[in-house]
Amino acid sequence: MRWLGFLYLCSLLDRSTGLFIGKADVLPDDATEEEADDFANSDNSTDPVTGLESSQPHLFKREQRWLSQDNAVHELRVISTPPYMDWSCRTGYEYQAEAGEDRFIYHIEVEFDGRVEPPLKVPGYDAMPEKYRSAPDSHSTCVADKAMGKRYGVAKKARLIPVLLPLPTPTQFVDGLKRVRDDIKEDMAKDHPTRYKKSVVVSSLAYDKIHYNVDESQEPWSSMKSTLSELFDLGVPVVQSGGNGLVPNFYIPGQNLGVSKYPAYFAAEDFPIINAGSASANGRVIDGALRGPKITVFADAQAITCVGYDTVQTGSSFAAPPVAGGIAVFMSLTEGSFYERTKGKAGTRAFVEEVRKFIREEASYLQHSGARMFYNLNPE
Repeated sequence: MRWLGFLYLCSLLDRSTGLFIGKADVLPDDATEEEADDFANSDNSTDPVTGLESSQPHLFKREQRWLSQDNAVHELRVISTPPYMDWSCRTGYEYQAEAGEDRFIYHIEVEFDGRVEPPLKVPGYDAMPEKYRSAPDSHSTCVADKAMGKRYGVAKKARLIPVLLPLPTPTQFVDGLKRVRDDIKEDMAKDHPTRYKKSVVVSSLAYDKIHYNVDESQEPWSSMKSTLSELFDLGVPVVQSGGNGLVPNFYIPGQNLGVSKYPAYFAAEDFPIINAGSASANGRVIDGALRGPKITVFADAQAITCVGYDTVQTGSSFAAPPVAGGIAVFMSLTEGSFYERTKGKAGTRAFVEEVRKFIREEASYLQHSGARMFYNLNPE
């Protein structure tokens, strides 16, 4: 019998051994349609080349229909590169066809310019000068674009809801969280909710605990934590930037680089905020980026490209949106491991807890450098 091998030989790196391997999915060329379907949907829990048992069996299982964006920027290619492959030999970004459809991403920032859902405005926003309210080349527009932009974003069919603050202060950040909470509750009360059980929140704002002399029992920090907890109880995942080190001294040798900024600092086993740290495409934590056990996952945030900028950007702000976009995509799926793990939990704190576990256990993998990189489960 003749065999047709579909070989992917672009320096596929076995990251556990450091060896370069070739991955081959082999199917007889005279196989029936039924046999082909069985092969495509089989639970191949071993690597088809090495025969080794996979620590992530879903890598070799075709559960969803995938689309490809050609000539994608490197930060998207990294997300869709399996752990046994070198991202640099890819030219496209592969993503699930659902792409976050009918899911909502609330983005808390100070300004935004784009055609999106009607924004939620914190009181005082409309009184700000126009130059602060419409900013196509702003930091926040760039950040939001990484979550769901058609060219540079992860969840290409998700719907963005900007949550606009007059100023990026801790108090107004809390006001932004409350606007999201109230919007979800109002939607939940409808006969046919549109956003309830379908939303994720993202923000790259961060407040240093030393600079602000934080006492979690005092305002606005106590309200910040309690409002986040209310969102978790509503089943809304919150993705937060892990933060950068001292600025403008972006990196000081010997500096303590553990997470020290709020709200990321709230993270604990019983407080399931999802913190995204910044790394290079090769998984090296960026100099000055905060790290440690409070970081859930890292994403490529070095020399990234986004709408509105002529130059590349670097920083932890750009790590949180791709993770939030990825969660929106996972939430839009109706099969696969994420769907099975979260089935029946939507709208509850247990859902948010399971999302964070899923990111840690399945939708990421450990690089040689030590960074656990976010990954969208693309199997090949």
